[in-house]
Amino acid sequence: MNNDFDYLIVLAYSIYPEISSSEGIVNRNWLEALDNTEISSLIFSKLTTNCVTRDPLGMIVISSREDKKLKVLAQLSKNKKSVLANKIYKAANKIIQAFSRHNLSLNEYAWGRFQSSRLKKIASATNGNYPIWMRVLPGMSMLPIYMAIKHIDTPLLINFNDPFSLEDLNHSKAYKKYDSIVIQMRDRIQCYTFPSWPLALRIASRYNLDLEQCFVIPHATDFNDYGNLTKPLESDRNIILSYAGTLYQSAFSEELSSAIAEHNGKIGTRFFELQFIISQYTSENLNWLKKNFSGLSIYKRLDRPDVLNKLKDSDIILIVESKDHKDLLKGKLVEAIALGKPIFCITSKASVTEKIALEYGGFVAYADEPETILEQLNLISKCLSDPKWVNEFNLKKERVREKLSNRNIAKKSLQILKFAADLYRWEKGILETRPDTPLLPRWP
Repeated sequence: MNNDFDYLIVLAYSIYPEISSSEGIVNRNWLEALDNTEISSLIFSKLTTNCVTRDPLGMIVISSREDKKLKVLAQLSKNKKSVLANKIYKAANKIIQAFSRHNLSLNEYAWGRFQSSRLKKIASATNGNYPIWMRVLPGMSMLPIYMAIKHIDTPLLINFNDPFSLEDLNHSKAYKKYDSIVIQMRDRIQCYTFPSWPLALRIASRYNLDLEQCFVIPHATDFNDYGNLTKPLESDRNIILSYAGTLYQSAFSEELSSAIAEHNGKIGTRFFELQFIISQYTSENLNWLKKNFSGLSIYKRLDRPDVLNKLKDSDIILIVESKDHKDLLKGKLVEAIALGKPIFCITSKASVTEKIALEYGGFVAYADEPETILEQLNLISKCLSDPKWVNEFNLKKERVREKLSNRNIAKKSLQILKFAADLYRWEKGILETRPDTPLLPRWP
């Protein structure tokens, strides 16, 4: 691939640890999966940009670095302790929104303009010899390309991690501007990638995309401990059930808390010890959690290594998702699979989570069928100590973990990049025939 391009440019506003969000972690993990390939990536993120200079011999050098101006912009966009500073920022924000074409905020407009100016300098210095891969969400990741589109003539790819259309997002003003930007840029983009095929179909329908230009790249992880076989639990000890992530009260129904309480209250059954490792929450949600769940340990805003250690000490990991997310591949699900832990998923029928969980050998209950939650809790307490079940689980989980391995994700990414480059060349008349679409698994 390095014979075709000098660099791969990645536009991803959210990258961990600059932003400690699920999108930030997913984007960082994908980039790390590419680190072991021949691709050299130039990252444009919330705080990081790239500069063009020349070495003593006059050769062009492009270097990545955190930029002071971007740091100042990030600070300005945060809540202001000073009343005066807050008023000035709000006034400037209103002016920008009034005159910008897509009602962009001050932060969006300034970040997009700054990064687009750096993109144009790289385009001028290298004659555009690079592909550009945008990572959405957030939609801000598209702004540098959109603002520099007249100066950019190179293969373009875009990855959607979440639903991204007006219908999916209830006509949210925050996404309406980006929806129109996707429509305007659609004819310039060679390839679209998604973490699941159902999500690809959903977005392709919205934007009338050619499915031969749509591909699935599951989320990568920053660890994958192959060969860590699960062992049967001692039958006389409690089961540690852990949840990690944002605390959404709407996702944790009273049916779940009631089912756990009913199971734990039966004489002779194994007790589930609940462990909540929460990154984002409100005081209201936290109080609700304490009120509705007994036998509970809560850990708040731990560093990522500490979160992983807590999950490693668990017996089974809880994955909860809303019905609106049935087409998504949850980063927390991939994280649990990478750890090789048994999983208990509360989801919707025919969801991506259900498909993967069953293939992996996990346990599945349905949010709209409360009786299934108690049934699965009873089953879990038996299976985790059953040598036959544990042996079958170990076989199933390794097959799924191989599909989600960074090696496979990097390989698929390179194949898609090659196709995007060839499709671009065909569109420009450099190649006489349209390149064959790579036959890549549409999984999950």
